[in-house]
Amino acid sequence: METYDHETICVYHYRYSISICCSLCNFVYILGNPANFANGELRTVPIPGNILANIYTGGPLVVLLIALSIMDVAIIFERIFSLKKAGGKDLCQLFQRYCSIP
Repeated sequence: METYDHETICVYHYRYSISICCSLCNFVYILGNPANFANGELRTVPIPGNILANIYTGGPLVVLLIALSIMDVAIIFERIFSLKKAGGKDLCQLFQRYCSIP
């Protein structure tokens, strides 16, 4: 079993909490804008053809899906930057041995 130091755990918690906060704000203020709905503040009947309102009617699960998408993009950029920073500093065989699953 792998053990993680306190710093690594904090980075993961920050990533999760920031992505959930961003997705919740996106859900409430952009997708749930009353201008997207025919009945305004009730937010139940989307204007025909309005994609943002249709996504909003998906409910709270949409917040989780947006948060997962944000986390995916963050992890992709993190990996790209770390691989570019480490590029060519060590032998490929050592990298493969480090990354292999026992």
